[in-house]
Amino acid sequence: MNLSQMRVIITFLISLVSFSWSRQQRSLNASKRRQKIHAFVITLPTLRPNAFHDFNSSWHEVWPELELHRIHGVYHNIRGHGLAMGFIVALEQALYIYNADHAIFFEDDARPFKSIKKMLGPTFTYGQYFLYLLKRWEMLSPTLFLGGHGVHNLEPPNSRKRVTNIKKCSGSYSIVVRKRYFLPLAEYLREVLLNAVDERRWTGKAVSTFGLLLAGCC
Repeated sequence: MNLSQMRVIITFLISLVSFSWSRQQRSLNASKRRQKIHAFVITLPTLRPNAFHDFNSSWHEVWPELELHRIHGVYHNIRGHGLAMGFIVALEQALYIYNADHAIFFEDDARPFKSIKKMLGPTFTYGQYFLYLLKRWEMLSPTLFLGGHGVHNLEPPNSRKRVTNIKKCSGSYSIVVRKRYFLPLAEYLREVLLNAVDERRWTGKAVSTFGLLLAGCC
Protein backbone atom coordinates (compact mmCIF):
# COMPACT_ATOMS: atom_id res chain seq x y z
CA MET A 1 0.00 0.00 0.00
CA ASN A 2 1.50 3.30 -1.05
CA LEU A 3 1.27 6.63 0.71
CA SER A 4 -1.52 7.93 -1.52
CA GLN A 5 -3.73 4.93 -0.74
CA MET A 6 -3.10 5.32 2.99
CA ARG A 7 -4.14 8.95 2.81
CA VAL A 8 -7.40 7.98 1.10
CA ILE A 9 -8.15 5.35 3.75
CA ILE A 10 -7.33 7.71 6.63
CA THR A 11 -9.50 10.46 5.12
CA PHE A 12 -12.35 7.97 4.72
CA LEU A 13 -12.07 6.81 8.35
CA ILE A 14 -12.02 10.39 9.64
CA SER A 15 -15.12 11.19 7.58
CA LEU A 16 -16.85 8.06 8.89
CA VAL A 17 -16.10 8.96 12.52
CA SER A 18 -17.22 12.55 11.94
CA PHE A 19 -20.48 11.38 10.34
CA SER A 20 -21.13 8.97 13.18
CA TRP A 21 -20.48 11.68 15.80
CA SER A 22 -22.75 14.17 14.01
CA ARG A 23 -25.48 11.56 13.83
CA GLN A 24 -25.19 10.84 17.54
CA GLN A 25 -25.33 14.57 18.33
CA ARG A 26 -28.45 15.03 16.21
CA SER A 27 -30.06 12.07 17.93
CA LEU A 28 -29.11 13.44 21.36
CA ASN A 29 -30.42 16.91 20.54
CA ALA A 30 -33.68 15.44 19.21
CA SER A 31 -34.01 13.41 22.41
CA LYS A 32 -33.49 16.53 24.52
CA ARG A 33 -36.13 18.38 22.53
CA ARG A 34 -38.59 15.54 23.05
CA GLN A 35 -37.95 15.51 26.79
CA LYS A 36 -38.50 19.26 27.17
CA ILE A 37 -41.72 19.88 29.06
CA HIS A 38 -43.39 23.27 28.83
CA ALA A 39 -44.83 24.42 32.13
CA PHE A 40 -46.76 27.65 32.71
CA VAL A 41 -46.90 29.31 36.10
CA ILE A 42 -49.56 31.97 36.63
CA THR A 43 -48.51 34.52 39.23
CA LEU A 44 -49.64 37.90 40.57
CA PRO A 45 -46.39 39.92 40.77
CA THR A 46 -48.04 42.82 42.58
CA LEU A 47 -49.22 40.57 45.43
CA ARG A 48 -46.53 37.86 45.37
CA PRO A 49 -43.39 39.36 43.80
CA ASN A 50 -41.14 36.39 44.69
CA ALA A 51 -43.61 33.64 43.78
CA PHE A 52 -42.04 32.65 40.46
CA HIS A 53 -38.50 32.69 41.87
CA ASP A 54 -39.57 30.53 44.82
CA PHE A 55 -41.39 28.14 42.49
CA ASN A 56 -38.34 27.77 40.24
CA SER A 57 -36.04 27.20 43.22
CA SER A 58 -38.30 24.45 44.57
CA TRP A 59 -38.73 22.54 41.32
CA HIS A 60 -35.47 22.98 39.40
CA GLU A 61 -33.52 20.31 41.23
CA VAL A 62 -36.21 17.63 41.24
CA TRP A 63 -37.56 18.32 37.72
CA PRO A 64 -34.85 20.01 35.59
CA GLU A 65 -36.63 19.09 32.32
CA LEU A 66 -39.32 21.68 33.03
CA GLU A 67 -39.09 24.74 30.82
CA LEU A 68 -40.90 27.31 32.91
CA HIS A 69 -42.89 30.19 31.46
CA ARG A 70 -44.19 32.91 33.75
CA ILE A 71 -47.66 34.23 33.03
CA HIS A 72 -48.60 37.46 34.78
CA GLY A 73 -52.03 37.02 36.26
CA VAL A 74 -54.58 39.81 36.29
CA TYR A 75 -55.98 41.10 39.56
CA HIS A 76 -59.75 41.25 39.21
CA ASN A 77 -62.50 42.10 41.67
CA ILE A 78 -64.57 39.12 40.52
CA ARG A 79 -63.18 35.89 41.89
CA GLY A 80 -61.69 33.63 39.21
CA HIS A 81 -61.65 36.19 36.39
CA GLY A 82 -57.97 37.06 36.72
CA LEU A 83 -56.95 33.40 36.80
CA ALA A 84 -59.09 32.63 33.75
CA MET A 85 -57.49 35.51 31.82
CA GLY A 86 -54.01 34.22 32.67
CA PHE A 87 -55.04 30.68 31.73
CA ILE A 88 -56.21 31.88 28.30
CA VAL A 89 -52.85 33.58 27.64
CA ALA A 90 -50.96 30.46 28.75
CA LEU A 91 -53.04 28.11 26.55
CA GLU A 92 -52.53 30.29 23.47
CA GLN A 93 -48.80 30.60 24.11
CA ALA A 94 -48.53 26.82 24.47
CA LEU A 95 -50.02 26.44 21.00
CA TYR A 96 -48.85 29.42 18.96
CA ILE A 97 -45.42 30.13 20.46
CA TYR A 98 -44.17 26.78 21.73
CA ASN A 99 -46.25 24.34 19.63
CA ALA A 100 -46.25 21.97 22.60
CA ASP A 101 -47.81 18.50 22.37
CA HIS A 102 -49.06 19.01 25.91
CA ALA A 103 -48.45 21.62 28.59
CA ILE A 104 -48.55 21.76 32.37
CA PHE A 105 -50.28 24.61 34.18
CA PHE A 106 -49.15 25.18 37.77
CA GLU A 107 -50.27 27.17 40.75
CA ASP A 108 -47.34 29.34 41.81
CA ASP A 109 -47.39 27.86 45.33
CA ALA A 110 -47.20 24.24 44.12
CA ARG A 111 -44.27 22.40 45.70
CA PRO A 112 -42.80 18.90 45.24
CA PHE A 113 -44.16 16.24 47.56
CA LYS A 114 -41.40 14.98 49.85
CA SER A 115 -43.23 11.69 50.41
CA ILE A 116 -43.04 10.63 46.75
CA LYS A 117 -39.39 9.53 46.90
CA LYS A 118 -40.23 7.20 49.77
CA MET A 119 -43.10 5.73 47.76
CA LEU A 120 -41.25 5.27 44.44
CA GLY A 121 -37.65 4.78 45.55
CA PRO A 122 -34.39 6.76 45.74
CA THR A 123 -33.80 6.79 41.96
CA PHE A 124 -37.17 8.46 41.32
CA THR A 125 -37.30 11.75 39.43
CA TYR A 126 -40.39 13.78 38.59
CA GLY A 127 -39.42 13.85 34.92
CA GLN A 128 -39.19 10.05 34.69
CA TYR A 129 -42.47 9.56 36.51
CA PHE A 130 -44.21 12.16 34.36
CA LEU A 131 -43.13 10.35 31.18
CA TYR A 132 -44.37 7.13 32.78
CA LEU A 133 -47.79 8.75 33.36
CA LEU A 134 -47.93 10.15 29.81
CA LYS A 135 -47.52 6.67 28.36
CA ARG A 136 -50.48 5.45 30.42
CA TRP A 137 -52.67 8.51 29.89
CA GLU A 138 -55.58 7.52 27.65
CA MET A 139 -55.53 9.28 24.27
CA LEU A 140 -59.18 10.29 24.51
CA SER A 141 -58.65 11.95 27.88
CA PRO A 142 -58.15 15.74 27.51
CA THR A 143 -56.53 16.45 30.85
CA LEU A 144 -54.33 14.93 33.50
CA PHE A 145 -54.71 16.24 37.05
CA LEU A 146 -51.56 16.06 39.17
CA GLY A 147 -52.82 15.82 42.72
CA GLY A 148 -56.20 16.92 44.00
CA HIS A 149 -58.93 16.13 46.51
CA GLY A 150 -62.67 15.66 46.40
CA VAL A 151 -62.09 13.29 43.48
CA HIS A 152 -65.12 11.76 41.73
CA ASN A 153 -63.90 8.54 40.14
CA LEU A 154 -65.26 6.89 37.01
CA GLU A 155 -63.48 3.67 38.00
CA PRO A 156 -61.77 2.25 41.11
CA PRO A 157 -58.29 3.74 41.73
CA ASN A 158 -55.86 2.04 39.36
CA SER A 159 -52.76 1.36 41.45
CA ARG A 160 -51.14 -0.64 38.63
CA LYS A 161 -51.22 2.10 35.98
CA ARG A 162 -51.18 4.89 38.60
CA VAL A 163 -53.64 6.75 36.33
CA THR A 164 -57.36 6.66 37.11
CA ASN A 165 -60.26 7.96 35.00
CA ILE A 166 -62.18 10.63 36.88
CA LYS A 167 -65.17 12.89 36.36
CA LYS A 168 -63.86 15.87 38.34
CA CYS A 169 -61.73 16.89 41.30
CA SER A 170 -60.88 19.96 43.38
CA GLY A 171 -57.65 21.54 44.53
CA SER A 172 -55.33 20.10 41.89
CA TYR A 173 -51.97 21.89 42.09
CA SER A 174 -51.30 21.26 38.41
CA ILE A 175 -53.20 20.33 35.25
CA VAL A 176 -51.77 18.85 32.05
CA VAL A 177 -53.70 19.63 28.86
CA ARG A 178 -53.32 17.97 25.47
CA LYS A 179 -52.53 20.14 22.45
CA ARG A 180 -55.84 19.61 20.67
CA TYR A 181 -57.68 21.03 23.70
CA PHE A 182 -55.62 24.25 24.05
CA LEU A 183 -57.89 26.37 21.86
CA PRO A 184 -61.25 24.81 22.83
CA LEU A 185 -60.47 25.41 26.50
CA ALA A 186 -59.25 28.97 25.85
CA GLU A 187 -62.35 29.78 23.82
CA TYR A 188 -64.62 28.30 26.46
CA LEU A 189 -63.00 30.37 29.20
CA ARG A 190 -63.27 33.49 27.04
CA GLU A 191 -66.97 32.81 26.49
CA VAL A 192 -67.53 32.34 30.21
CA LEU A 193 -65.81 35.67 30.94
CA LEU A 194 -67.90 37.49 28.36
CA ASN A 195 -71.16 36.12 29.78
CA ALA A 196 -70.36 36.60 33.47
CA VAL A 197 -71.93 39.78 34.86
CA ASP A 198 -71.54 39.37 38.61
CA GLU A 199 -69.77 37.23 41.17
CA ARG A 200 -72.75 34.98 41.87
CA ARG A 201 -73.19 34.12 38.19
CA TRP A 202 -69.44 33.67 37.67
CA THR A 203 -69.21 31.26 40.59
CA GLY A 204 -71.90 29.08 39.01
CA LYS A 205 -70.23 29.28 35.63
CA ALA A 206 -66.84 28.46 37.11
CA VAL A 207 -68.11 25.02 38.09
CA SER A 208 -69.37 24.32 34.57
CA THR A 209 -66.05 25.49 33.10
CA PHE A 210 -64.60 22.19 34.15
CA GLY A 211 -67.26 20.42 32.12
CA LEU A 212 -64.72 20.57 29.32
CA LEU A 213 -62.32 18.72 31.57
CA LEU A 214 -64.61 15.76 32.21
CA ALA A 215 -63.23 12.29 31.61
CA GLY A 216 -59.82 13.50 32.70
CA CYS A 217 -57.35 11.40 34.63
CA CYS A 218 -55.82 11.73 38.05
